[in-house]
Amino acid sequence: MRLGVISDLHGNRVALDAVLDDMPAVDGLVCAGDVVGYGPWPG
Repeated sequence: MRLGVISDLHGNRVALDAVLDDMPAVDGLVCAGDVVGYGPWPG
């Protein structure tokens, strides 16, 4: 079983989509935290 692990999304959907598009096929995905926060344009 292949697992993908992601973390520190901080609400950045643009970056998440880019990572998921580039990630090879996995059987499951684990998010290690920091899901909400700054978004793609903090500050």
